[in-house]
Amino acid sequence: MQSLRLFIVLISGFLSFASLAEIPTKKIVVLYSYPKGEWYYGIQRGIQDTLGKYAQDRYKFFDYLYDYEGLKFKSKKAQSDEIERIVKEVLKIDPDYIVINDDEAVEKFIDKFPKTKSVILNAINQQPVTSLWAKGRDITQFCGVVEHYPIEESLRMISLMVKDVRQMSVVSSEGDSSKIVSKIFEELKSKKTSEIKVREIYLKTSWDDWKTSFREINTKDQLAWILVPYEVFDKNGKQVSLDEMANWIKSNMKIPLLGILSIHTKMGFLAAISVDPYGLGKQAAEIIIQIEKGDRCSQIGFAKSKYHSFEVNTDEVKRLGLKVPDSFIGVAKFVKTSQDGLKR
Repeated sequence: MQSLRLFIVLISGFLSFASLAEIPTKKIVVLYSYPKGEWYYGIQRGIQDTLGKYAQDRYKFFDYLYDYEGLKFKSKKAQSDEIERIVKEVLKIDPDYIVINDDEAVEKFIDKFPKTKSVILNAINQQPVTSLWAKGRDITQFCGVVEHYPIEESLRMISLMVKDVRQMSVVSSEGDSSKIVSKIFEELKSKKTSEIKVREIYLKTSWDDWKTSFREINTKDQLAWILVPYEVFDKNGKQVSLDEMANWIKSNMKIPLLGILSIHTKMGFLAAISVDPYGLGKQAAEIIIQIEKGDRCSQIGFAKSKYHSFEVNTDEVKRLGLKVPDSFIGVAKFVKTSQDGLKR
């Protein structure tokens, strides 16, 4: 009898193994716009962890970087050759899913893959219907995640820690992402019901202009919000590093600074309520799971990002003589100003 039980267990195990072996491995290509750093690896981990929990060892990942920042100053031919190289490699892989991250990569690759593929557009700045890259294109075959910054909710939380804030200003570079996010503040500026008035929105590419704006903000406002600290250039046309920017701000700014990226708190800002890169990867993976269960990309459409990160810089809390509300415990992630080199 014991031998029979053992035989049944062995046969059941063999059948289970055989059935698992029959499940085909799904291939997923993930395209990124920016060099390997916090954004890149956060999205990567979010996708891989989420799909790993859903069906362990069923997915094989292929990551490609279209280095937008490095290539935009090169010739059109160099850009075209790099796009062609990546597309050829992706088509050779013949993936089941393609996840394209950020508007920059979306703009370059949206028309490059067969319509039969499930293509997820992730971490895009606005709904496709209002995006320049979607103009004149049929986007009904795509689905994805749109970055959503909860600005007003963020202000309500910050006002619990920073009292008596009457007005603030916003500083950012002049890239497309900056212009899109700044529209949220333009809407807030026009709201007469807003408790905190938005005095000015500065969109500049010159570091000297940034410094002039900061000096003005320091005397007129009680709070400043910095959006995109990239693509800001010095007199020689060299992009200002995050370290240089952080050091100047630390020496010259006396009021609390807020950001929309995790890198901002590492630069020494008081707080950042940001779209979490890991969450973006997780949400893109959840879309893949929906498709695996039978939904079509065209049915899913585009959702706002739902995973956000609230970070508070304890060094700044101490410097400014503030108190962290008890309600932040368990909600906020407490960090310190980075002592290492700052990267995206």
